[in-house]
Amino acid sequence: MIGVDDFALRRRHRYATVVIDAETHERIDVLPDRTADTLKAWLREHPGVEVVCRDGSATYAEAIRRALPDAVQVADRWHLWHNLCEAARSEVKAHSTCWAAVLDAPLYDGPRAQTTLQRWHQVHSLLDQGVGLMECARRLQLALNTVKRYARADRPERMLRVPKYRASLVDPYREHLRTRRAEDPRRPRRASLRRDQGPLRCTKDPGHVLRVERMSPCPSSVVGSARSSRPRLCRW
Repeated sequence: MIGVDDFALRRRHRYATVVIDAETHERIDVLPDRTADTLKAWLREHPGVEVVCRDGSATYAEAIRRALPDAVQVADRWHLWHNLCEAARSEVKAHSTCWAAVLDAPLYDGPRAQTTLQRWHQVHSLLDQGVGLMECARRLQLALNTVKRYARADRPERMLRVPKYRASLVDPYREHLRTRRAEDPRRPRRASLRRDQGPLRCTKDPGHVLRVERMSPCPSSVVGSARSSRPRLCRW
């Protein structure tokens, strides 16, 4: 029983293949590339292999099928868990309209959401007419993977997503800024941060806090709920 996987000698430029003993986890050999011909030649020199553990590479699958047609191909554990987590993550995202109501978090409601809904109707209208995915992508000037994503959604609401709010330096001072601004709209917010001597006295650079606030003006209640309920499916 062996395991095969690729690794980068120089990322995005040159890759090699490592062959290990799946039982002892010891390295058996390192092949100079990750092509099917190289792996096929190595396997033919080792005809006693009965089980090959690999990732989802079609190249490796074809090489094993040609060199050892009777060998059993097994998916490795890491890729099984990874694919399961990705499938679960996609399913959670697809039902964001459901759990957003529980969290009382708003969905996208603006030009971007309208464009998403319009594209969904365009894609499904063409599909109902018998137009293929490639032709849909050409007519709508969209990437093929984008068209596939819209085609998989059985209803347009599944394409909408809950906005991602992340914690920032503004969170401790957001309500303070709103309160001061409501009391005196003409009062500079920078001055409010500098002169406040209470428990929310700004210990950061006020200018930086205000710049972050302008970039992420989301409600603090939504920030807190999104931060506390952010799903974590897996940690590697």
